[in-house]
Amino acid sequence: MSRLYPPPINKPISFISYDGSNWADGKNQTKDLHEAASNPGKKISPAQIKNGDFVVHVSPDGHYYISGGVNGFPVMFMVDSGAAYSSIPLRHARNAGIRVGISKSVNTANGLVDVGETSGNIITLGTLGIANVHLLVISNLETALLGAEVLNTLDISYAVGVMTIKAIDKVKPNTLPKN
Repeated sequence: MSRLYPPPINKPISFISYDGSNWADGKNQTKDLHEAASNPGKKISPAQIKNGDFVVHVSPDGHYYISGGVNGFPVMFMVDSGAAYSSIPLRHARNAGIRVGISKSVNTANGLVDVGETSGNIITLGTLGIANVHLLVISNLETALLGAEVLNTLDISYAVGVMTIKAIDKVKPNTLPKN
């Protein structure tokens, strides 16, 4: 078993910033960085409130993320209203029981990409289930995307860094098929 030891006292400590903050301005920079390294910033996670609506706060990267599922497999989605269809990475497709996709090439924000298109999937967001969803499986995709086909079945509003998602008539409470 390997162990991490503190660096020798005479060797300066270096840090890697993940949040884009400019730590060079602080008077006690090393103390501040030690504090930041051992105390992650608290973020407000998406929450489903009593009436079934979701309240999602914008993340530091400017996107909205919401946990859900594909065919019963848990997935964290990034809301992408510019994507026509929801898309998932290959690793998620395997876990979600997607066996085969129809090979296509589609234009994405990153140019022309080969994808596998599947249908008949169930996307869940809390207790909401959206059935017969088309999904694109993209090998090199890092984050699952919740696209317009699903978003258009929801009533979405924005106010000061908060997205509220309300179900509308097309969405039924989550009732996964019984095996």
